[in-house]
Amino acid sequence: MPFIRRVLQLSAAVAGGVYLGFSLGDSPSQPDLLLPTIVPSGPPAPVPASRPPTYRSKPSIANDYILQAAEGYDYYPTSAQWRLDKRRKNFMTLSESHIALANALPTPWTEKLDIAQDLVHINGQLLGRIADHGLAHYNLSREQNVDQFEGNQDVIEEIMGHIQRDWTPVGQKERDEVFVPIIDALTTALPQGGRVMVPGAGLGRIAHEIAEKGYQVDANEYEYTSILASLFLQDPTTTPYPNAHTLYPYIIDWAHQQKASSPFAPVTFPDVIPSQSIYWIPGDFLTEVTGEGVYDAVVTLFFIDTSENFFDYLQKMYRILKPGGIWINLGPLKWAHWAKVTPSAAEALSLAELVGFEVDRSSHRTIETGYATRPEFLIRYVYSTQFWQARKPL
Repeated sequence: MPFIRRVLQLSAAVAGGVYLGFSLGDSPSQPDLLLPTIVPSGPPAPVPASRPPTYRSKPSIANDYILQAAEGYDYYPTSAQWRLDKRRKNFMTLSESHIALANALPTPWTEKLDIAQDLVHINGQLLGRIADHGLAHYNLSREQNVDQFEGNQDVIEEIMGHIQRDWTPVGQKERDEVFVPIIDALTTALPQGGRVMVPGAGLGRIAHEIAEKGYQVDANEYEYTSILASLFLQDPTTTPYPNAHTLYPYIIDWAHQQKASSPFAPVTFPDVIPSQSIYWIPGDFLTEVTGEGVYDAVVTLFFIDTSENFFDYLQKMYRILKPGGIWINLGPLKWAHWAKVTPSAAEALSLAELVGFEVDRSSHRTIETGYATRPEFLIRYVYSTQFWQARKPL
């Protein structure tokens, strides 16, 4: 069957079922692209009657950020195609004999480029739906993007990796490494439930897990690229049942691969329906999260090192906690280039005490974990994350 016809079959099949994967030949016994294995989705799993998640109205200055995030999703096919075209152009500068050798592989090199090109189209369709949904949610249109933002394509690729980490079985190990200590600490400190703030909530999986334990969760996120994806995942009209969507997160990056098929592995998501009880607060944690003494707990996961001024984060968390409220932290101390102060773990704990927290020094420990590690990837980054608990005095 001609290659393009097979990819068109693939595209049509994905629209009607859950795509479980295909095989690129990695040995002479696998000489060609095999047709995808499709399992019909069947009737969607019943979804309990629920309302869409609650999102506070956006800050008045947010329109540009929303439009930029939407344009990032829209621009993905153009950006990805440009990179593939460049790769193809570089490949075609090889001598004819070397091109022939590469095309003598079980899956010819030019066929791999063709596969990637068609999967870019499939990705682009879903990412475009995320943009459409987000713009409709905020009552905006693409025509309002007068500055012609192109969006940050690195962020879009990160989002696809975060989807795998947060909302697929592939990310379960990494989630367990960091979620379990947080949930254990929270349920021990607040066995009867309570109101919890999760700043830097990203795509919302940790907020979901906390909400599933019976807590009232407010989730805050600054990046509208993440917010638009979360809106799409948490709206029952766009994500009515588990594993409703399929993406190919790694079709552009072919470095550090174990197999020829590795960059083309699909992910289906979400593995569970996101909680509908979370109250989302978009925008800057320092300005959009309001109130004093309103939260029983603040949970920061891979968050505090995003601060420009760590003192502002400390004082904000202290202010919004109730007397006796607990702060649970887990994450690295990578510190962004814009940070005005970059304390060590020991210094961060001392600064928390100077602000007024009672730090449980015995809770402080290092937890090794990866972050959005790719399957069959030949390189892995490991964070020595820092875990601790602290309380606001009664």
